[in-house]
Amino acid sequence: MDNPSQKNQVLLLGQDPHIQELVAQGAKLAGQVVRDEGVLAPDDPLDCPAGGGVAAIVVSMDDPDLAKHASAVRSRPALSAVPMVGVAKELGDLTFGEAYSMGIDDCCVLDEERLARRLRQLDDIGSPDTVRGGRVIVIADDNARSRLLLGRVFRGAAYSTTFASTPEEALEQAAQPDVAAVVLSAELEEAGVDGCRLTRHLSQLGEEEPVRAPAWIINTPPKGIPRMLGRVAGSAQQRMVVHDAFAAPATLLFVVNDALNQEAKDARKSERLLYGTSVRFRPAGRGRSDEDFGYTYNLSAGGLYVRSLALPDSGQELWLEFVPPRSDRVIHLEARALWTRGFGPGGAATVPSGFGVEIAGASSADMERYDRSYRVFLGERAARHASTCPPKRMAPAEPEG
Repeated sequence: MDNPSQKNQVLLLGQDPHIQELVAQGAKLAGQVVRDEGVLAPDDPLDCPAGGGVAAIVVSMDDPDLAKHASAVRSRPALSAVPMVGVAKELGDLTFGEAYSMGIDDCCVLDEERLARRLRQLDDIGSPDTVRGGRVIVIADDNARSRLLLGRVFRGAAYSTTFASTPEEALEQAAQPDVAAVVLSAELEEAGVDGCRLTRHLSQLGEEEPVRAPAWIINTPPKGIPRMLGRVAGSAQQRMVVHDAFAAPATLLFVVNDALNQEAKDARKSERLLYGTSVRFRPAGRGRSDEDFGYTYNLSAGGLYVRSLALPDSGQELWLEFVPPRSDRVIHLEARALWTRGFGPGGAATVPSGFGVEIAGASSADMERYDRSYRVFLGERAARHASTCPPKRMAPAEPEG
């Protein structure tokens, strides 16, 4: 085997001989070699200090027992910044959702060319720990694994992160001058009802010094969202958001950026809406053999963003196929890749790795279906916002005469 300290090694988690051979071929096409570690247990040693020599980790998604091992490997400080790719015979929404929840960055079908396409993108990416911005995100959660996964998402977007595991720590961290937002688990919010000043602080948020107050994102399981919306209805809504805790970790990056960047939101031609579903894409004019898979991150009236490590060239014409929101039918769109974001740190990284496209055309039926889906989805968001916002205070009338 080549020198284990070299930068082009791929770590494989999986014991299926077919997958081992396929990953070896994909790595070879990308100019890399595979270190076949099999399935790593949490306490297994790994002779790669600080991630040195590991360009990527490939995980077999078709082995259900690997989920806990993937999360355990991701939790190792030496490997927390290493990109991770899941491979599976078939890809769909559930596969992507499961992968993201483990800390996996992208999914790929079992094909050496498609895997090699991703591995080539991961050369010399550096570490997310090497770049820091001035804005600080407090991650308040009593679950260590959740803190790790969310911290990785925000550090990859050049935020600095601090952590809290109790309501008292959350308040203490939130009071620091550089804190832009606090991501608070519902469990800690519940613990703070009788345990400290947390609930009172949240209910008064924005009444004093609203500009300096950090945004608070309450991370709540779906069944608790209506109740939590009712609890925060009396606060300054523009500084507080209730988020689905079961959604992929990177969705919190969207929510935080949306809460903090009001000027950018106001300058957009249309509202960007968080929306995730699997999407097929390929260069325009190419056949299915050149097709790849990604996952939508957000969409607007005129375009969308696709999460993927297989990046097209900027300006490339693409064909996309996916199911738009509030629809059960696949639509086919022609699009142009306007920009890409590779894996790794970046001071203006407001999205995970992937590419943004502008819709360039479609059949009249598919274009109408997309427009209708977007309008319905946007209307639902507006209705939710209206139902939870407190009524505006009327200014006192001036005396006559």
